[in-house]
Amino acid sequence: MSQLSRCILEKLWDHYLSELPQLASLQTALSSTQLPLDHCAIIDLPGENTGIPILSQIMHLLDYQVAGAGYLPDKQNEFVWLASRDHTTQTAREALPQIVIADFRLTALPKAVQTIIKYYAAQSQLAPMARWQELIRQNNTAIFIDEVFSYLTRRDWSLPSLQDYKTVQACNELLAWVLVFGRTVNHFGLAIHLLDRFTDLAQFNHWIINTSQWRLNQKNGLIKGSEQLRIEQSSSVANEIVVHLADAAITIPNRFVEFVWRYPAMYSSAEPYYWSDYFTGFLANNADVVIESLYRLRV
Repeated sequence: MSQLSRCILEKLWDHYLSELPQLASLQTALSSTQLPLDHCAIIDLPGENTGIPILSQIMHLLDYQVAGAGYLPDKQNEFVWLASRDHTTQTAREALPQIVIADFRLTALPKAVQTIIKYYAAQSQLAPMARWQELIRQNNTAIFIDEVFSYLTRRDWSLPSLQDYKTVQACNELLAWVLVFGRTVNHFGLAIHLLDRFTDLAQFNHWIINTSQWRLNQKNGLIKGSEQLRIEQSSSVANEIVVHLADAAITIPNRFVEFVWRYPAMYSSAEPYYWSDYFTGFLANNADVVIESLYRLRV
């Protein structure tokens, strides 16, 4: 099953690269054929056939298990992170990236926004779990991989009108992004602590600012977190693209990349080796600021 998961994650990474082509130049600058992946995040609309409950079932098929959960109240954003079932036996460099899945607490949103989200989410068809289970049982892995990849990179609902988009955006910019782009990877996190050439995240940030055209999210400082909290994170500012809505064209942030530095789970003189030797959680306060890399004017 881990091979199926790896194949789907590789396809998600390739799709992400196509949306954020400057990552290829980062790989070249680091002389790396494959950047170490820490996690990726997929956000969905809440609904009867959408959201965390459905995404959780898909992750279960991929042999991922829940490792933790959090909530961002200012964004009405629920999130869960999952790790591959065999993560405890994997080295930090071999382990599959964690997957963060998220949706929104509908009851915490204004009535007008609830009505809009319910309208679009209702257009989604239920994911064919029984069919996918049968494909796995029959070892039809190529079809399974293609169908799950397609589900995790699409918008099942129609493009919103400009008025609907603006109504949602005025309340929740992250939710407006999902309404436009659908359930898809909005960012990958890179495991900078696994790159031998850097001694800390500050050094990496200095390097990327001075050797490239990347802009970093400076809200609450370049680095979110600390060594005491066992994790530090920084992120790029999302590139902007033109998207044609149902009745108008808008310019909207597209994708960003996160840079993660995980410290050993406990203070020790021993060199961390296994994935579980590192702090493997996520901090809501960090996530709350990092995800705003998808917002406008976050420099």
